[in-house]
Amino acid sequence: MVLATDEKASHWMGRMRAWAPWVAGPLIVGLGLAALDRRGPPMSGALAYLVLAAILAALTWLIWHWVAKDNAWRWLAAAFLIALGLRLAVGVALTYLLPAFGNDARHHAAGYFYPDAYIRDQDAWTLAGSNRSLADAFSHQWPGDQYGGLLFVSALIYRVLSPDVQRPWLIVLVGAAASAWTVLFGWGFAGMTFGRRAGSIAAWILALFPDSILLAASQMREPYLGLAVAVAFYGYARFRMGSYRSGALTLALAFLIALPLSPPTSIMMMAAVGGAWLWEGRVRGRATHWILLTAVLAALVGFGLTWRSWAQLYAAPSENPIALIRWWLAKGTLFETSKLTSASGWVQEVFRRTPDWSHPWLVTANGITQVFLPAALADNTGLPMARAVIVWRSLGWYFLIPFLIFAIPASFRWEGWRGLPTYLALIIWGMAAFVAYRFGGDQWDNPRYRAVWIALQAALAGWAWVQANRVRSPWLLRSALWVGGLCLIWLHWYVGRYYHTPKLGIWPTLALAGGFALVYPVTCAIIDAFHGRQSRRLTSETPGL
Repeated sequence: MVLATDEKASHWMGRMRAWAPWVAGPLIVGLGLAALDRRGPPMSGALAYLVLAAILAALTWLIWHWVAKDNAWRWLAAAFLIALGLRLAVGVALTYLLPAFGNDARHHAAGYFYPDAYIRDQDAWTLAGSNRSLADAFSHQWPGDQYGGLLFVSALIYRVLSPDVQRPWLIVLVGAAASAWTVLFGWGFAGMTFGRRAGSIAAWILALFPDSILLAASQMREPYLGLAVAVAFYGYARFRMGSYRSGALTLALAFLIALPLSPPTSIMMMAAVGGAWLWEGRVRGRATHWILLTAVLAALVGFGLTWRSWAQLYAAPSENPIALIRWWLAKGTLFETSKLTSASGWVQEVFRRTPDWSHPWLVTANGITQVFLPAALADNTGLPMARAVIVWRSLGWYFLIPFLIFAIPASFRWEGWRGLPTYLALIIWGMAAFVAYRFGGDQWDNPRYRAVWIALQAALAGWAWVQANRVRSPWLLRSALWVGGLCLIWLHWYVGRYYHTPKLGIWPTLALAGGFALVYPVTCAIIDAFHGRQSRRLTSETPGL
């Protein structure tokens, strides 16, 4: 009898220990944010923060048991918690630091890093406090959100949980959770397709990537879109393993997340998943017909909403879809390019000395390098806080670039033309080039739209690291040295520009950078070929040995 009682007590103690983090987490987050929030009377927002934290914790529990299942390692929980904590900490810090150390812009004075977030949040508060239906968020009458999805969610939170005081940290909390969930789904996709080690690397990249942290802490919609991409490709990974029903449900969830936030992104996301299925040659059976039919229908729905939104917002041509797309590319690219040219004297100089046909290519190349690390390190013209943020963001992108460069030839060599890493490499670089071309290569819109696909970038980086170590390839290190050498060449030019030290002119610097970009990989390839011949000669059967 005593033994049975002890076993029962031990059972209940075990269950309590298992549930303790799920109870303590929302309490710590909710009460902590309420204590730090100075809007309204002290601790007046405790109930709102606790309720929202509890809802998000319940969703996290579902996602954890859906994705991790029996592989719920402690390090994955640590990556998730660090991701969530960093995003919340940065969101809280920006609220207090921007009014004191930001620029004179109205949104910085109000504690918002991006002007888009400030306008949207004011619109959400206005809509929440009115007698209008929240569905009016999708009426395209609000300048803060061209599609209405995030405006609707923000207004709903304000109307239900915080009708008395506008509390932007409630929106930050949801964005931070969405970005942290990307860690779990990104780990699931990379782990199921490329192995556990690649999955762990991808998870930590997703947790620590600077642009993901900043966007989630700034009430932007990119964290939700990044989550949708991660969910979609996690669903694709389930399809690859034969779990068609769960894969279909996962893809449907991803589409429902992305559609109200950005119909164009939902189209590209579904096209990328369908393209992966075709690329890998999995066109067989009834499942393929249903997958492709669903992807086409989803793309049509997304395109219909996009057409409707653009026609109302921009007075775009609405006679046919092709005209609409051509208008969006032509008008938007022309505007962004002119903005880039007017903001940079050396861009004007380069454009003046180059033919017109080369300018789109130059803009695209410039956009892929943004945020440009040498310029960020040398720039002494901005406020210290803004400079620190720019350097931090550029370090994140330049950490990934060597992995993504190495992945192109490595995927062709070791996985073949139809391999998934090859497809991901083409999608990632193709999307980066498209975004750079369309948005003029600026250092704000361009990187944040690129960050939507961070789950794919992290997964490919994880695969590249594992593959380079498996075959002991020196080319990953060489890619890093190649990127580092180009950065040093341009750093010398930017230091001369900002600190008036001796430097080469812009054209000699371009020539030096171009020469290094060509000579270094060719030299490495020649060295490899020489060592290969030497190795074959020494290991061949030779008389007398």
